[in-house]
Formats: sequence, structure tokens, C-alpha cells
Amino acid sequence: MDKRIQANLRVKESITNALFFLMQEKTLSEITVTEIIDRAKVARASFYRNYRSKLDVITVFISDILERFRNGREITSINYRSHQYVKKVLIYFRTYAQYLVDLYNANLISLVIDGVNAFQAALEGDALVSPYKKYSVSIYGGALFNMALEWARGGCAEPVEDMVDIFCREMKIEQ
Repeated sequence: MDKRIQANLRVKESITNALFFLMQEKTLSEITVTEIIDRAKVARASFYRNYRSKLDVITVFISDILERFRNGREITSINYRSHQYVKKVLIYFRTYAQYLVDLYNANLISLVIDGVNAFQAALEGDALVSPYKKYSVSIYGGALFNMALEWARGGCAEPVEDMVDIFCREMKIEQ
């Protein structure tokens, strides 16, 4: 990967981490761009080269997480209504559990829900022509997300396999 691209990815990661750190102390509206760049140790120009606003930092972060998951080799051939897929989702999102909790605590979790719904819809593709299918996909994605969020809020204390079993049992997904 090009060194400039790598450097910019580090800048974006620093900005994102700084914002989430500050969100543990203040609301998003109370946080200034100056505080973010000071904490991230980056230039103001770096912030505005990558983002339009503080909220944009969060939406780009969510989009990037979902895109990396979708592009992961291990899920491309898996039926998303399967035990294996649910396990992959939970293992992947456990990495981002604290971010989910921070967004929940900041009353910004709807941004993640919107991203998850769009992600699930993209998995279905053209199959979303019927209202029934659209709602079915929304129910499934919402249920999986809400369970993952509650698990994250509890510190991901239960083993992944237990969470997968609970979800698959409730959604009537056979192994």
C-alpha cells in the first residue's frame, strides 16, 4: 500500500479514536474540532481533508467497519441466515464493542442501525423488491444488532458460541 495512503489511514484512525475518547467525557455537541485534533495530534487541515464534521467522523467509521466486514473473504460465501454467519458477525463486532457502547451512550446508535440495515439490504440485493422481504431483512438485521449491542453493553461476558446459540434458537436458524 502507498505510504501516503497508510499515513492518511493512521490520521483518520487517530481522529476517530480521539473523538471516541472525548465522547466518554462530553457530548458530541460539546466537543470541538480543536479538542479532537489536539488529542489526535494532527493538523486541522488533516481533519477537514478527511471529514466535513464531527458527525462525519462517526458515519465514515461505521461505514468503514461494515465495508471491511462485507469485503472479508470469510463471509463472501456464507449464507447470512446461518449459524456460521452469526458467529462471524459476533466475533468481528466484538472488536468494536466499546465503540458501540460509546455510540449508544451518546444517543448516536441510530447511525449504526441505519448502516446495519443498509448492509443487510445489500446482502439481499435485488431480492428486496417485495415489502415482505424488506421487512424480513430489517427484522433479522435489527435483532442481530440489538443482541450484539446488549452483549457489548455487558462487556461481551458470555462466550460467542452461547450468543450464537441464543440468536439462532430465537430466529429458528438450524445449524
